[in-house]
Formats: sequence, C-alpha cells, structure tokens
Amino acid sequence: MSALGDARDWKLPAVAVATLLAAGAVTLVLLAGQRAEVEGATPEQRVEAIHRIAARRPIGADEALARAARADSSPMVRRAAVAGLSGAIKADHRPVIERATRDTDRRVRAVAADTLGLFGDGASANVLIELIRSDPDVEVRMAALRGLSKCGGPMSTVVLLQTAEKAANRNVRLQAMKALFWKIKANIRVMRDPDDGRRWRDLIQRLKRDHRIRAAYAATGTPVDFRPQDILGPDFHADKDYGPGHHEDHDH
Repeated sequence: MSALGDARDWKLPAVAVATLLAAGAVTLVLLAGQRAEVEGATPEQRVEAIHRIAARRPIGADEALARAARADSSPMVRRAAVAGLSGAIKADHRPVIERATRDTDRRVRAVAADTLGLFGDGASANVLIELIRSDPDVEVRMAALRGLSKCGGPMSTVVLLQTAEKAANRNVRLQAMKALFWKIKANIRVMRDPDDGRRWRDLIQRLKRDHRIRAAYAATGTPVDFRPQDILGPDFHADKDYGPGHHEDHDH
C-alpha cells in the first residue's frame, strides 16, 4: 500500500473522531443551557415549570424541585414540588419531604405524607404515626394512613388497627381500615361501614384474631384488648380464627 493510501486510511477515522467530539461539546453546551430551574412570575407559571421538570428530569431536576419544596412562597408550588420529587424517590429527598410534613399548609403536609410512605421504612413510619396521632387536619391524617400502609414493620400494622378502632372521625377510621386491608392483603369483601357500630366492632375483633395482626401486636409488645362479646353471630368459638380472609361473614 502506498504512503498516500495510508494517509487516506487514517484521515477518515480522524475526521469521524473530530466530528463526534464537536457534537459532544455542542450537546454539553445545550444541556448546560437546559439545567432545571423553577422559574415564573406567578405560582401557576412555576407549577407549570415543575411539571416540565418532573416529566423530563433535566440536569439539576432534584435540586430545583427540592428548593421549591423548601422555600417557594406559594403553597401551590411547594405542593407540586413535593409531588414532583415522588416521581424518582431518592434518599436525598427524605429531609425535604419530612420537612414538608410540617408545612404550614395542610395540602402540602398531605402530599408529603403520601410521598414519605414511598420510602417504606421504619423512619418514615415513625413520622407518619406522629402525623396520624397529632395533625389537626383530617385530610393530612388520612394521607398519613395511606403512606403508613406502604411502610414495613409491625408497629405500622398496630397503629392502623388502633386508628380504625379508636379514631373520632369516621372517615379516618374507614381510611385506616382500608390501609390495613391493603397492607396485610386482606379480603376486601368483608369491609364494613364505620357508621354501623355493631358490625364495625365485629370486624375489629375478628381482625384481632388474625394471625398477622396477633404477630404484629406481639412483636411490638402491645397488649391486645380483645372483646369477644363484640363478635356477631352464634358461630363464634374462642378457639376459632376469625381473620379478614375468613369466608363466613355473618352480618345478620
């Protein structure tokens, strides 16, 4: 092969490499120009920016959403930012989301409670349990119950049943029961209306005999306040397991 041929053979790869490097440099410049920022003169414009950032996840998306969740003056924007973080949950998000559970706006707290449950661990459960027990807003407590249903650990199960049994608000009791059924994969056919006191108490006591519930109470050292007199139907026997998956449902 001639020297000229050798030069030509080398020239083509060199041109290709140079082209790729140039294209890469242009891409980096474009990406730098597209770095996520929650911008807008009005809350509505900033919410639209959050929706774009959450959908496209450009460079700096997490930092931009976290800043908006922490510091934006509008509750609407803070709420959207917390929801945006839930799309790609990471350990770095936890402090921001936990802080949002103490936000002055109840709707921000509710979204944060739902989102915190995605971590699914004991630390999240502890925060959610505190919200269930102390937050003044019903919607926040219901969101915390939904979040708690995603968390592991026996205390989550205990608190869900205790809330279903003792909460003053009927919607909170119902949400707690739904969350408990979801957590333990119970048969939804036996769900009752908390306004029907006798049947609701019957369901509570049958759940207390379920092996999953008993194990959770035992693991946490929580005494079981079992009231067999609340169970309806002449079929009750003290040695029989009336869990939520039991096929007989004596509502008459």
